[in-house]
Amino acid sequence: AIAKQAAVLIENARLYEREQRQRQRSETLTTMLAAATSTLSLSEVLSKVCEATLTLTVGDGVSIFLIDKATGGSVPVMAAGRRQRGTLRKFLNAPPTATSSPESLRFFRTMTRRSQPLVIEDTRSSAFIGKWWTEEFGTRSLVAYPLKVKGKTIGAMTVDVDSDRVRFPKEEIDTLAAVARQVAVIIENARLYEREQRQRGRSEKLAKVLTAASSTLSLRQVCAKVCEAALEQTVG
Repeated sequence: AIAKQAAVLIENARLYEREQRQRQRSETLTTMLAAATSTLSLSEVLSKVCEATLTLTVGDGVSIFLIDKATGGSVPVMAAGRRQRGTLRKFLNAPPTATSSPESLRFFRTMTRRSQPLVIEDTRSSAFIGKWWTEEFGTRSLVAYPLKVKGKTIGAMTVDVDSDRVRFPKEEIDTLAAVARQVAVIIENARLYEREQRQRGRSEKLAKVLTAASSTLSLRQVCAKVCEAALEQTVG
C-alpha cells in the first residue's frame, strides 16, 4: 500500500517539476524578447541572453560567436557561466590561432550548412574544436546551435560542460534550439539599431558642416569645422 502511494507521489512530483521547468523556460524566453526590444547595446543584450540561457541548461557555460566575414573563422562576442576569474576577458581576446584555426574554419563551414544543433560529446577528439579552447577552458562536451537569420548563418551559440563529459537531454536541446533562433533575431535587430544610430550620427555631423558653411565664420574657421566633421566619418 505504501509503495502504491509512493508511486503516486513520485509521479506528481515529476509533473510538478516538469511544469516548473516549462514555466521557467517561458519566463526566460520572455526576458529575451524584452531584451530584444530594449535600447540596450548589443553586448548588454547578449550578456542578458547568455545569463538567461544558463538557467535552461545542464551545461557550465554559454558562449556566442559571430562569423568573421574576412577569415570565415569566429569572433567571440559574449559568454557567461565561467567560474574562474578573468575567463570572459580571455574568451573575448582569443588569439587568431584559435579563432581562425583549421578547426574553427571547419566548424563554421559546418554550421553554415546545418540547421540543427551539433552535439559534440568529446571535444578533445573532435575535428571542430581546437586545442586552445579545451586547454584554456577545460571544455569537455558541448552543443553548438547555429544562429540563422532569413536562412543566413551569422554565428553560433554553444553550451558546454567543463567538469566532465555529459549527455545533454533532448528536451534541453530542443528548447535551446528555439532560443538560438531568437538570439539570431536579437543580434540582427541590435545590429540594425546600431547601424541606424551611426547613420543618424552622420546626418547630424553633415548638418553641422552645412550650418558652418552658411555661417559668418571666416574661410579658415569654416574649413577647420569641415575637416573636423569629415574626420569623424572616416577611418583615416
